[in-house]
Amino acid sequence: NIIPPQTKARLISDIPALNGKEVNAVRYTKDGKKLIVDFLEPIPNKPNRVKIPPDQLVFGLQTIVMTPGKKFGMISSFDMETKKYSVMPLGKMATERYKQNELVILFQALDTQKGALV
Repeated sequence: NIIPPQTKARLISDIPALNGKEVNAVRYTKDGKKLIVDFLEPIPNKPNRVKIPPDQLVFGLQTIVMTPGKKFGMISSFDMETKKYSVMPLGKMATERYKQNELVILFQALDTQKGALV
């Protein structure tokens, strides 16, 4: 049995009870507009699995993404002011900066030797 990797993120919300909560992103919705996430700690009177727009999530370090140029990379940081991620493309030493809507979050493990999804 392969346990899928956890793709952790933090919620950005105007609702104080939800802001900063940790979630595990499971996958995109069928239309690709939202992400289905599970709260790591249950919230009273709320379903544990919800749909969230990607721009309300901040993904953690080493989350694997695909850039607009269809290259794989890992998130190295997030700038709250500019709302841009620094991404380290595989095989490169310099980071590149992207907005959330330019990146595709990948939910598989990555074989860094081959630069391919496992």
